[in-house]
Amino acid sequence: MSQESNEPSGKKKKTLTAKLYKKQTGAVVSEELKERNKHNNKIKRAIFKAMEGEPRTVPEISLETGIPSHEVLWHVATSLRYRLIEPVEKTDEDYWKYKLIK
Repeated sequence: MSQESNEPSGKKKKTLTAKLYKKQTGAVVSEELKERNKHNNKIKRAIFKAMEGEPRTVPEISLETGIPSHEVLWHVATSLRYRLIEPVEKTDEDYWKYKLIK
């Protein structure tokens, strides 16, 4: 949801609901949450960069990025949920290979 406001140039500027909520309530995002989001975004970028070339399994991504496999698995599962990646094939070791959806 958003609210529109008029600018002097005649264009309508949209204000995001989250910004309206913060303005009305004075809500503040904690530093802990900001840091957690930065950390998760950094990991997600590293995982997606590792997947750019060819489909990869969770252990392959983990080895290439140095991120523990349980964290890679969490991000892969989340990315699957939001259709950012898709499974391509199963390996002989019963691992799925995933590729980015463009």
